[in-house]
Parts: sequence; structure tokens; C-alpha cells
Amino acid sequence: MKLNGVKVNKSTDILGTLNTVIFSPEDLKLIKEGPALRRRFIDNELSQIRPKYYYILSQYNKVLMQRNNILKTLMFSPSNRTTLEIFSEQLADYGSVIIQNRIEFIKN
Repeated sequence: MKLNGVKVNKSTDILGTLNTVIFSPEDLKLIKEGPALRRRFIDNELSQIRPKYYYILSQYNKVLMQRNNILKTLMFSPSNRTTLEIFSEQLADYGSVIIQNRIEFIKN
């Protein structure tokens, strides 16, 4: 590599010299496909930037799965309503943090 005609030994020496954005056909899927792909993209980016976000996202998915299992059995076990309320509260708590992080990410 050369920068202004001078050979550059390390690629790190040219960082910040030329800022580019590359779009590939796969990147267009973010626009053309549904919102699930966009959420997954944002979640992957946030997980790399903020490890705590990944923890919250995995806790959200875990609670969602448990809550859905309770919903399936609720007809046969009405006593699970209290447990359902607890999981619903946890889901709302984790979900609000996820939404706040996504909104902040999009603004930035």
C-alpha cells in the first residue's frame, strides 16, 4: 500500500485517511426484508459495543420462552397466573431496556 506515493508498512498507519461505506447485495436485505432482520442487525451491533446489552437480550429471550410456556399451560393450571404476572413484569423491564438501547443506537 502507498499513501501519497509513500509505501506504508502497517495498515493501521492509514486508518482514518479514507473513510468509506461499502454496500453489498446482502446489506440491501436490511432495507428490503422485514423488521426482524433489522432488529437482529441492531442487536448484533449493540452486543459488540455493549456486552451488558447482550446479557439483557439473552435474559429477555429466556424470560419470553418461560412466559410462553406458562401461557400454553394456563388453561390446565390456572394457578400459574401469579407466575405469569411475574414473568410479564420481567419481560417488560428487559424489553424497555432493549428498546431504549435500540433507539439510542439508531439516533447515533
